[in-house]
Amino acid sequence: MLHIQCLLLTLFFNGFKPMIENGQLFIGMPPLYKIKEGNKNIYILNEKKFNKYVLNKIIKKYNIDLKYSVLKEIMVYYKKLERISHKYEIDIPLLESIIKFDSKKSIVKFIESQYDNLTIGKVNKNTLVNGFINGIYHNFIIDNNLVKDLSAINEFLLKNLEGYSSIKIDKKKVPLGSAMNLMWKNCLPKNRNRLKGLGEMDSNELWDTALNPVTRKLIKVNIDDIERAKEKFKILMGGGTTNIQTRRDYSMSQKKINVDKIDI
Repeated sequence: MLHIQCLLLTLFFNGFKPMIENGQLFIGMPPLYKIKEGNKNIYILNEKKFNKYVLNKIIKKYNIDLKYSVLKEIMVYYKKLERISHKYEIDIPLLESIIKFDSKKSIVKFIESQYDNLTIGKVNKNTLVNGFINGIYHNFIIDNNLVKDLSAINEFLLKNLEGYSSIKIDKKKVPLGSAMNLMWKNCLPKNRNRLKGLGEMDSNELWDTALNPVTRKLIKVNIDDIERAKEKFKILMGGGTTNIQTRRDYSMSQKKINVDKIDI
């Protein structure tokens, strides 16, 4: 959807700039999620609001005795764990058990001391772990990248959740990430669709979510710096195949953006 927005904004910027200057151009914001609850459809605008929806379900279902702000930080921590869980194919309970170790050697030593019947070998200067851990088959490499990612998450934990280590579920204390993993999956709405934009909706949905003046969400397009806007359009949309390296260099220069704060 963002790519289509960029294409259309280029068209209006190059061919119909007065419309922008006169405040006549708006971006319609269709919902990102459609959730069915009984006979009612609920439309959720973005990922941030969807996360809030699920967190409220968790609070209601599990009667969590924590401030919403704390629960939100636990969710962010869980999302970070989930990301590297997929990246390294390591389940979240195991990640939480090794998160405080600051070297490959200490991680290997801990895993060897805690789990039997594993095949542990060397791959170049790294360690390959193969076997069942917590009843789940694992096959992953312990390298400096894993140590670095774990260190970053542990730093987040110390900064934002110091003093919090577990959540009580069914009278049992469960580590924060593992607890949120369980609660999140149990409270995700089963009848939900992630929408792809305006072209996927029928006329009634389009009216209810994007066109109705009472309920629609719009972003007004403004130009604060005309020369800077020209330069950005030139980088992102100009030059055809001759401008590929410039676009790549610009994209790489933006890679330090905090992905946890991106509202897709």
